[in-house]
Amino acid sequence: MKIRISAYGDLKFYTPAKAGVVEMDLEGPELLSVILNQAGFPIEYIGTITVDKITVDTDTLIDENSEIKIYPMVSGG
Repeated sequence: MKIRISAYGDLKFYTPAKAGVVEMDLEGPELLSVILNQAGFPIEYIGTITVDKITVDTDTLIDENSEIKIYPMVSGG
């Protein structure tokens, strides 16, 4: 089962060559929190997550061929 994670903003730092993309093969459906942890993303820095263009939380079960996009927390002053 193949999934693709696209990271934006400072979260690109945690991807190979800081390219902003991680592709993973999974053996079956898995919780998003587990997938993000396995990919090396610090959950505490993630603000918004979408799976196939739908906003989700880390308790979402991820299926085959999912397109995951993660965005950092928004900050400023």
